[in-house]
Amino acid sequence: MACGKTQKQKESGPLLLLLALFADMVATAELFRTVRWANGLFCPRCGGVDIVRYCRYQGHIRRYTCKGCRQTFNDKTGTILHYLHVRMGDWMLAIWMFLCGPPNGISINYIATSIGNAYGAVY
Repeated sequence: MACGKTQKQKESGPLLLLLALFADMVATAELFRTVRWANGLFCPRCGGVDIVRYCRYQGHIRRYTCKGCRQTFNDKTGTILHYLHVRMGDWMLAIWMFLCGPPNGISINYIATSIGNAYGAVY
């Protein structure tokens, strides 16, 4: 019997690493926040940059208030994750699998099984 890893273990190595990273909701929110606000924090409604950070909800999503239009918003406002009730880490993993998967594509069933969600939630 060979001492090395099997092909399936080699392929799942990066996936297991990402599962561990995205399981930590605070780290996932920080990564999302870094990408989302790469050009600086601004109001999605009026484009103002005079923003006040005032609380967090679910322990990791930050809420903000724009001093210009007094609109409140959070890290997910204006993104595809805004109305979804699936954990942010699961969606980050699904996006990674979609973008970095095999060249001929990846099935939604495989993604749903990998992140532990129902087919309908992923579709």
